[in-house]
Amino acid sequence: MYSCKKPYTPDISEAVNSILVVEGTIAVGADVENRFLLSRLRILLDTSLNYPEPGAAVRIESESGQNWTLQENADGNYSANLSLTPNGKYKLKITTDGGKQYETGFLEVKSTPAIDSVTWEDNDDLNIYVHSHDPSNNTKYYRWEFRETWEYHASFETNLRFENGQIIFLSPADQTYACWSNSASSSIIIGNTTALSEDKVSYQLIQKLPRPDVRASFKYSILVRQYGLPEQAYEFWSILRKNTELTGSLFDPQPSQLPGNISCINDPAEPVIGFISAGIVAEKRMYVLNKDLMNWSSNMDSTCKPILPELVSESIAIMVADNSYGPVYYWPSIIPPEHLAVAKKNCMDCRSKGGTTTKPPYWQ
Repeated sequence: MYSCKKPYTPDISEAVNSILVVEGTIAVGADVENRFLLSRLRILLDTSLNYPEPGAAVRIESESGQNWTLQENADGNYSANLSLTPNGKYKLKITTDGGKQYETGFLEVKSTPAIDSVTWEDNDDLNIYVHSHDPSNNTKYYRWEFRETWEYHASFETNLRFENGQIIFLSPADQTYACWSNSASSSIIIGNTTALSEDKVSYQLIQKLPRPDVRASFKYSILVRQYGLPEQAYEFWSILRKNTELTGSLFDPQPSQLPGNISCINDPAEPVIGFISAGIVAEKRMYVLNKDLMNWSSNMDSTCKPILPELVSESIAIMVADNSYGPVYYWPSIIPPEHLAVAKKNCMDCRSKGGTTTKPPYWQ
């Protein structure tokens, strides 16, 4: 109990750092996003979140010889909206910037039942669930992804700006009160119905928002994507989830060898991590309004308070000179100059929290 502790540095080959990791699914359907993430395994002592593989050529090929190229929109992230028919077979082909080639065999398309509904419950947290069923009892194995979008507001709404010593009115196009931000799922969400008498998924937890959370401060939306999986693909995702999310103590499942289906053409003995499947995608979007939640804060910053200058014209000019303050109406008063105040710019500019003032085209 009181003995000395010494750091242990295992002897791990640096070659591990060169193993390619391929994540994604060949998504079949009309105008459906196909997205693949390429990265490299990190050495044990590397604390970076990701080690992307940029500059690769990624394409999908059909058994009939058609090819579709995916574009790199961020380091290691390749995507394209494609319309792939469900009656074909497809393979994924990758050529890295270093000239190495990787590919799968031709994959049959796995059918996916429609999502019945996406629901939410407001308990201590905001829980998002998906419900689905396959009347033919043929799917059994499922995986889910999601992209969430949320509208949030700055603490103060202003249509004023201090410019060249003058207070001017902003046009509606220049508003900085309402912003939208989004993110994609990063965890592995899988489930199966093999132990059930019917192929039915109920209350599968997709996302959990802790209370309070800026994502539910005004309006929240989540687009859930559902994939039916072959049994081998499900085994791959199951092992990967255990290796990446559960292992942390002696009582957790220990790391296992991953059964992939993508190989290196230049060197068949080279290990590659990834199991690519092709499947029809089922999607459903759901919205949650803050006003429908019970005792859920609007997440207003308590440090944002208007400052009333005694000499409005002079003190505003002084306070905004360093570009950290801006003019606002002293809410709820309007128009009269004596009710002008200043506030920190981050309190009136929602973009300071990383979002954009451009409303998504699908926003209702």
